[in-house]
Amino acid sequence: MLAKAGGEHFALLAARIVRVLRDVTIHPIPGAGPPVVGLAQYAGEPVAVVDLFESIHGRSSETVQQIVVLIARERRTRRDVVGLAVDETIRLERIRDVSIDGHPEPPVLGWTDISGNRVRVVDPTQIAGVDPDPSTTSWGGET
Repeated sequence: MLAKAGGEHFALLAARIVRVLRDVTIHPIPGAGPPVVGLAQYAGEPVAVVDLFESIHGRSSETVQQIVVLIARERRTRRDVVGLAVDETIRLERIRDVSIDGHPEPPVLGWTDISGNRVRVVDPTQIAGVDPDPSTTSWGGET
């Protein structure tokens, strides 16, 4: 899934995203620091919401966010692990090639070219510190 956060495009593994929520109420968590935005509710359960841009770059973006929360699910346990705050979701995109040059650090898996732009490929469950199931990471899959 191609999403935009902080003015930058990210390719998120679509197999990890189970829901896109708009107009979500996010409750701040006292004492929680960045990149945690707060808690949202999904399916009656609280889900921590993390700023995607800030979790990748370690700093807040200069853009005004239109918060869209993407709920990521760990495939082996089938539990929701994190909500990602992004500015917008754009479309599903099939990734053909992923470049791993420059030794990307999790949650970034590498880079791909989408419409002539170099875009980070991100596994959203790694933002929550979940070890991914390697059998579900497919470069031929949709993001």
